[in-house]
Amino acid sequence: MLVLKVESLKGFSNTYLVWEGGELLVVDMGNEPPIDLDARNATLVLTHGHFDHYMFAHEWVRLTGRGVLFNRADLPIMKKAPEWVLKHFGVKVPPPPPAERFIGEGDVLRVGKFELVVWEVPGHSPGSIALVGKGITFVGDLLFEEGGVGRTDIPGGDFGRLKASIRRILTLPDDTTIYPGHGKPFKVEDAKRWIGPWL
Repeated sequence: MLVLKVESLKGFSNTYLVWEGGELLVVDMGNEPPIDLDARNATLVLTHGHFDHYMFAHEWVRLTGRGVLFNRADLPIMKKAPEWVLKHFGVKVPPPPPAERFIGEGDVLRVGKFELVVWEVPGHSPGSIALVGKGITFVGDLLFEEGGVGRTDIPGGDFGRLKASIRRILTLPDDTTIYPGHGKPFKVEDAKRWIGPWL
């Protein structure tokens, strides 16, 4: 029997630990790895390349012995992040983590017997992705509870593309659970009620 467990860590961003069949997928690394976590050989993936989502990626890379999966389109903003973030927010951030490989539309990630398909959902950043599986999706900073949406007033943001990406996510079944990059999970049917009229 397929038994999926999703655990959330709170920090610079939500970090999701997705377990199935004894395997682990880590979505976004805005938190340090728990000290008691056996994450050797876990798969690491970023929903997008903003610093708050990869703040502790290097710690996860050391722990797992693996590089990080992310969309190549965000690499330019990731390379500029340390200088840009320090200038605008006064925060020192690490350089981008090493990529194990780049992922894009239609790629399939597996944790145990559970599959997550990569959807490209640009707007908040050029390389934003969603991970879409049966009954769940991880959307990064595309949209949030109570109708919040990702910022587009930062490098790489595009409001028109953001709206198109949100519309695409809202084509998923109403009972699909959306796991955002910040805040609590919610259902597609909730998002339709909150944001549908605005779209």
